[in-house]
Amino acid sequence: MCWRSLAASLVILLTAAACTPLPQPFAHTKADVEKSKKVLELPDGAGIVINPNIEGAPPEISVALANAMVKALSDANIPASTTGGNKSSQVLEGRLAAAPVAGRNKVLILWTLSNHEGDKIGEYLQHETVDIRGWQTAQPAVMAALANKAAEPIAGLIQDKGAVSTPGQGSIAEVRMVEGAPGDGATSLTRAMRFYLQQAKVKIVDKSTPEALIVQGTVEISAPRGGAQPITITWRVLRPDGSELGKVAQNNAVPTGSLDKAWGDIAFLIAEAAAPGVTQILKRASDAPAGPR
Repeated sequence: MCWRSLAASLVILLTAAACTPLPQPFAHTKADVEKSKKVLELPDGAGIVINPNIEGAPPEISVALANAMVKALSDANIPASTTGGNKSSQVLEGRLAAAPVAGRNKVLILWTLSNHEGDKIGEYLQHETVDIRGWQTAQPAVMAALANKAAEPIAGLIQDKGAVSTPGQGSIAEVRMVEGAPGDGATSLTRAMRFYLQQAKVKIVDKSTPEALIVQGTVEISAPRGGAQPITITWRVLRPDGSELGKVAQNNAVPTGSLDKAWGDIAFLIAEAAAPGVTQILKRASDAPAGPR
């Protein structure tokens, strides 16, 4: 079973917050399931595809800066890649000019974000002064600093334009670090869930507050059987006092050891399947009349 067809087996369980059954928004047709037979098959791209050929930059700087931008956007809850692309992807391209000024380097970068058809979504003009040697040698720290400063305004070009309108409007959530995941799954899954909840207009907070519900993900991987490992991912929605409001459970089997390192785009595919159910639990709880608990 691939992760795309996993959506068809996703189960939503409501506890204290349930008044009526939730709809089943994850049903896939047989044709959808047949399209993806490979385990761990991934979608064709990410939220933003970054062109690694930055106009006006030497090749080593171009590649290093593009890769740094991938990380910076991912840290801002925007899935990003330098490869792939599909009909829902945006494309980020850079045009760069640099000149030495008083022993440092003045750098101007025009970042242009377009949709997959080439229609411009927006631009951001970045002005920076950096260490000249660090620039010439494409030092990771210099590239990261440039990317980090541009990531927030670039993310702002699309974060209010999500495909999901307002299903989570009014909900507030603290998405805690996923527990039990091998490899970089804890970071990747947490980041991905935050991204999709934000797209659903859920307000994400970094610290516990009396108003914020808690989203806690856990991963359980069973012993290998015949070259595959059963995996269960559970997303629980909790009140601040720890009592459970509901949960979304995902079950699948993956090749043994395939998730021991980087999860990559698969983390976003898993979160994409689970986020609508989590959003519904958050929204139902937010809309419920206040009363004794």
